[in-house]
Amino acid sequence: MKEIETHLIEKQENKVSVCGPYNPADVAIKIRKKMKRRVQILEIQEFSNVNENGEEMTLVLEQHA
Repeated sequence: MKEIETHLIEKQENKVSVCGPYNPADVAIKIRKKMKRRVQILEIQEFSNVNENGEEMTLVLEQHA
């Protein structure tokens, strides 16, 4: 997905954390289709960030099991 800015894979805990300005449900559906496994959104956090143009961007962090 083009919107994902960063990601973190935690293999021992079976979690994936992703950051970017996107709809968390859309990412969960896409991961479920590609992996053919059950996906659960554990936590969503919104962060406000101001880019170099002075525009405010919202970044969302989500974890999947």
